[in-house]
Amino acid sequence: LQYFTLLNGNATYGGGMSLNGVDPTLKNLIILGNEAVQGGGIWSYASNYTLKNVLLQNNYGSTAGGGLWSSVESPTIDNAVFASNRSGSGGGALFSSGSAVLTNVKFIGNQASYGGAIYTSYDSNDIVNGILTGNSASLGGGIYSGDNSYIKVFNTTISGNSASSSGSGAYLSTYGRFYQANSNFYDDSCVAGWYSCPTWSYEVDPNFVDTSDVDPLNWDLHLGSCSELIDAGDSSLTDPDGSTSDIGAYGGDGAKDWNIDGDKFFEWWQPGVYSNTY
Repeated sequence: LQYFTLLNGNATYGGGMSLNGVDPTLKNLIILGNEAVQGGGIWSYASNYTLKNVLLQNNYGSTAGGGLWSSVESPTIDNAVFASNRSGSGGGALFSSGSAVLTNVKFIGNQASYGGAIYTSYDSNDIVNGILTGNSASLGGGIYSGDNSYIKVFNTTISGNSASSSGSGAYLSTYGRFYQANSNFYDDSCVAGWYSCPTWSYEVDPNFVDTSDVDPLNWDLHLGSCSELIDAGDSSLTDPDGSTSDIGAYGGDGAKDWNIDGDKFFEWWQPGVYSNTY
């Protein structure tokens, strides 16, 4: 399914879309303003789906998974934006009892009681070249790593999230685990249970170009020209201009596919920071 907007749906499971035991490819979609008890935007069970170039915005899951509720599966998520979704657990997305790989993703302005951007339990997830910023919760403004959950972030920046109780950037429950490599954690706190919070490669201001707009979707999360995160990622990964991967959602080879608004001007490119070869 591609080139559709799924708008204003309402259901118990999956206000915009419900997947059960299927393996679809979902591309170039806008999933907007849907509501459900679980999975405001998408509800998925035992479905190894692929999301590519998808925007999930302003969806609401009253108990879990504002943008996405995903369980017992191994999905692939590339070039996705989770913006201004809300839920009890997992404002942006909830993952349980599976293993997800998220590449070139942004979680911005999502809200929940537990895990403003992401909530996980009994799960193992990889986030490669991601940005989590402006998310909020009571526990774990950015990430809530629940029981027997393992979150690994690579070339990712977690910055400027908030928690009214504890763990603005990340909250690790008793058996929640958290690993990082070539990643940045700035102006946030990490609260650990049984396992410890990681030692971060960078703890610096990412110097995003502009986060002043009321609507997080209008934020420009490219790295400013003075950012220490430019060319600071994994040396085995390269940006579309051939340089070493930047840290953040616009780093790595997958960044060349960003085109959420469909205007054919790819979002990774920015004059003065990236080569204009492309």
